[in-house]
Amino acid sequence: FAGQCTNSGYQDGSPALFGYPQSIIKDVKEPEQLIVADLSWRALRSVDVRTRVVVTIVKADVNFATISQDEQTGDLFVIAGNQIFRYIYQSKMVQRLTGSRSVGYVDGYLHNCLFSNPSALITLEQSSTLVADTGNDQIRIIDLDENATGTLAFQLKECTTSSDVIQRMHCSLLRRPYSILRLNNTLLIGKRDRIVASK
Repeated sequence: FAGQCTNSGYQDGSPALFGYPQSIIKDVKEPEQLIVADLSWRALRSVDVRTRVVVTIVKADVNFATISQDEQTGDLFVIAGNQIFRYIYQSKMVQRLTGSRSVGYVDGYLHNCLFSNPSALITLEQSSTLVADTGNDQIRIIDLDENATGTLAFQLKECTTSSDVIQRMHCSLLRRPYSILRLNNTLLIGKRDRIVASK
């Protein structure tokens, strides 16, 4: 689709070269574009799905890994190590939102908070982003209006499929959240060995 199977590297255009395309999402502002976090080259890049032409959106001293996009502003939220960054769509600037590169578990003011190997994030309405903080066994929330982070507490249901029947059981611990998705009014969280749901 894009890139070359025998070469890796950094090259825009078509054919393009990638280093390590860690995450791919559909651009909500440009429906015919994909956004790729190219980890090796510390770049966010776009791919036109019609022409397969690749263009660099931004390069920064950030190991861009997992990305999510605000559907209203177009801003990109990116996990880079133990930090969360925002690429501001209007100004074309990268802003560090959270903490240091150190591992830890601290809520509060954005620049003081710490994460431990966050692996996924989703943006919600009202300037909020949820983060699967895998190393801390938590789902954390970034609230841009409050300029702070917090930890969500909720009742979970375990979901497993067996013969097209979804069985639900109460789950008391959220261990190793690796992925997160909002489906209608339900939050789905991929754990080490199952998917759990919360309303």
